[in-house]
Amino acid sequence: MEKEKKVKDVDFADSAVPSSARKNVVTMFMIMLGFTFFSASMWVGQQLADGLDFWGFWDH
Repeated sequence: MEKEKKVKDVDFADSAVPSSARKNVVTMFMIMLGFTFFSASMWVGQQLADGLDFWGFWDH
């Protein structure tokens, strides 16, 4: 009979995140700031793409 391995849930899907695994405020701030800039750049890119046809995109 094989010994069963205990799998560690790194996402804490079914329990609270312990204090030792939590990220600090600075780390979370940087992640959220990056998400803000990424979202804004995706929105601007979509707005620019709406104004171009394929050949307009290709020429510029």
